[in-house]
Amino acid sequence: MTGANNPSISYRNEYIRELEAEIKRQRKIIDRLNTELENWRIVAMKFGDAFYHNQIPMMVSSYEEGIIIEVNEALLDALGFTRKELLNKSIFDLQIWADPQERKKMVTEIAEQGYVRNRYTEFRMKNGQIGICLLASSLIELDGNRCLISSVLNIDKQIELQKSLELANEKFSKAFNQNLTGMSISRVSDGVYIDVNERFASTPGYTREEVIGQSVFKLGLWADLKDRQRVFEALMTDGYIEGMEFGYRMKTGEIGYVISSINLIDIEGEDYILATMVDITKRKQAEESLKQSQQLLHQIFNSIPMSILIVSLKDKRIIEVNDRFLLRNKLTREEFTRQEVYFDQLFDMDETTDFVMELLQNHKAMNYEVKYHLTTGEERVSLLSGVKVSWEGEDCLLAVANDITELRHYQKEMARLDNLKLIGQMSAGMAHEIRNPMTSIRGYLELFKMRDCYKNDIDALELMIEEIDRLNELITKFMSLAQDKNADLRPHYLKDAILNLMPLILVDAYQKNIIIETDLQDYVQVMLDQAQIRQLIFNLVRNGLDAMPDGGVLRVSTYQDSDGVNMLIQDQGRGIPADVIGQIGTPFFTTKDEGTGLGLAVCYSIVENHHAKIDLTTGSEGTTFKITFPMILG
Repeated sequence: MTGANNPSISYRNEYIRELEAEIKRQRKIIDRLNTELENWRIVAMKFGDAFYHNQIPMMVSSYEEGIIIEVNEALLDALGFTRKELLNKSIFDLQIWADPQERKKMVTEIAEQGYVRNRYTEFRMKNGQIGICLLASSLIELDGNRCLISSVLNIDKQIELQKSLELANEKFSKAFNQNLTGMSISRVSDGVYIDVNERFASTPGYTREEVIGQSVFKLGLWADLKDRQRVFEALMTDGYIEGMEFGYRMKTGEIGYVISSINLIDIEGEDYILATMVDITKRKQAEESLKQSQQLLHQIFNSIPMSILIVSLKDKRIIEVNDRFLLRNKLTREEFTRQEVYFDQLFDMDETTDFVMELLQNHKAMNYEVKYHLTTGEERVSLLSGVKVSWEGEDCLLAVANDITELRHYQKEMARLDNLKLIGQMSAGMAHEIRNPMTSIRGYLELFKMRDCYKNDIDALELMIEEIDRLNELITKFMSLAQDKNADLRPHYLKDAILNLMPLILVDAYQKNIIIETDLQDYVQVMLDQAQIRQLIFNLVRNGLDAMPDGGVLRVSTYQDSDGVNMLIQDQGRGIPADVIGQIGTPFFTTKDEGTGLGLAVCYSIVENHHAKIDLTTGSEGTTFKITFPMILG
């Protein structure tokens, strides 16, 4: 509906015209009053009738004390006092000024320029009501005293009328100007905005004045003109668009986003676009921030070097895992998605019962040591921790499996090394004390063998000498443990060390009907103690030969990789039982009927002296010892 055909708008316009006419009339009265005041200052006594009979309330008062000297009837009517109640009374005692400080300000201003005009002031009437007045006052002299002649025009009705008009305008404008939704009206023909509300203008950073009268093209509000073309085509077809999302360009050049509903309307025969829009820039930014946060959490989730699992508490199905879990289990994410993996497949129920109970009671459980069965079949040791979480509306367990297999292996290794150190210290203190009397005993036994009186005991003497030799061999091994810190490390090729010992190895292998195969491929030198490395190779080879009583193939190989130079000794025996693997290398532990339990302990000690690493793998097809020596740098 156009402005010409809207009754409320016509009434408002007529009302405004009447108000403006009334204000002009009142201002004419004020101007006339001001003129009269100026004349009054000169010829006040001559024109008394102009004072007493004036329809404008007037008063004469002393300049400083505010004593009322004279008033006219209009003032008495306006304030509700009688003449007797006002004359010779102080305006301060009567409390006519609602704010006495305002009079003091007025007096100061009059002192500077001689008068004040059109000053809004609040006066208190006799009944206590406060009226808003338009004040004009001039400084005059009466009988040698400075006085003020003032006119007071009560404008309460005008203000009330103006407030009514403002209220009407406010009610009228709320539908458009004060709507929290951005609204605009623009011509279809040239895209010029004929009206917009503040929300519409401020959204891209403009004022209403900057937008009204400007075309959408000049302002460059469309981030993509293709969107406007789509809007235009849809309007021409359907006459309206509902809930369309598109980008707009702000005054700063930044891009924002709105959801808009657009209608094609007719105003006086011309097509206009009435558009409403809701700014969703912050929502889009929040969505983008949420997306970035989710990406960051995803990166953190998959970067943590521990297996993380999200498990449904309903059926123990694993819903989500991180990349570390996939790597540990040698799965791709596609493979994990295609198959169902359950918590009980990975962790023994007997070991996790207490863990689950604590989780359900306290919503968290920390550091339970459990066996972790990988989907590859490998068994690891993990510290299992978890918290109860909600995942897509379902109660779930967020579990973290901290693999401590290497830590436990390291702890066992440290315990073994501590035992070696203790044995070394014992051997260092005891070896010489034992060997010296043993040497004497062996010498006397040899001497007794040469005497005729002991010919009948020759078998016993040889048995005793043999046992003493066994004790000497044991003492020699003790001594080798005591000499760990005295390794003479020099650059050598590991391949050459093995080849130098190969004739002796072949003799031992031939006696046991075992074939020796070699594949020696190292190309760089490592730091070796020649004597200790011979003992290391002999001990490992003899262990391999002893593991194959029925014959077979013993393979000795070397190769170089990023870890260093590796030596592998592989037998085809029956393997080492699983329950004793953890004790391999512990002094005095042996699986041989006549073993001392020091052979492998010496090997481990030699490996430590060379700053090398020893690993073993075993199974029904044999055992492999792998020793990795660090390469010489530089």
